[in-house]
Amino acid sequence: QLKEVYGFKTDFYYEISTGVIVDKSKIVRVNINFAERYELSKHPYLTAQEAEDIIQFRNKNGAYQDVNELTNKGIISEQTFHKISPYLTVR
Repeated sequence: QLKEVYGFKTDFYYEISTGVIVDKSKIVRVNINFAERYELSKHPYLTAQEAEDIIQFRNKNGAYQDVNELTNKGIISEQTFHKISPYLTVR
């Protein structure tokens, strides 16, 4: 994510990368079975249309059993899923 910041130089990233620590236990996950459109669409990795598609699929088919359904059912791209999956849950 640091490398996605506008103006953040790749060389600088490699200089500091050994000192960067990510505590995955601090990640707040969004439950795609209960999240509203506004909650999903405010996430920087989802577009408003993708948020809408997630909600529409859920409304039509019932609760998601696994976050992988988002790509398996063609709701979001593999690239988007790779970025956002750590922030989603179904439980």
